[in-house]
Amino acid sequence: MNTNTSAIPDKENIKNNAEDLLKHASDYAETWYEKTLLTLTSKSIKAGASMINGFLLLVLGLVVFLFLNIALGWWLGELLNSMALGFLLLGGFYLLILVVMVAARRSFLNFFRNMLTKMFYE
Repeated sequence: MNTNTSAIPDKENIKNNAEDLLKHASDYAETWYEKTLLTLTSKSIKAGASMINGFLLLVLGLVVFLFLNIALGWWLGELLNSMALGFLLLGGFYLLILVVMVAARRSFLNFFRNMLTKMFYE
């Protein structure tokens, strides 16, 4: 009676295959972890650089805005022959803008939320 033992895997072969499978799964998990870590690091660096760039642009923009407003207030004051009235008109204009922004704050919040979300996921 000739039994074909090659069709039945031996215990050693099964053990080696299981060890190989476990090693491959472990390698896959480690690679996935490292890829996720690199992706997170990349997004964090982009977000940090964008925040620094945005902050510097904000500071520079505020300085320019300040000087332009001083010049505009001064010019209005000379036109109206009253420096106080020129700066008061300018302050009233910004108060009007503030009231509009407070009244429409939900749409402003949604706009900025969407903008930040797009920046994060790009």
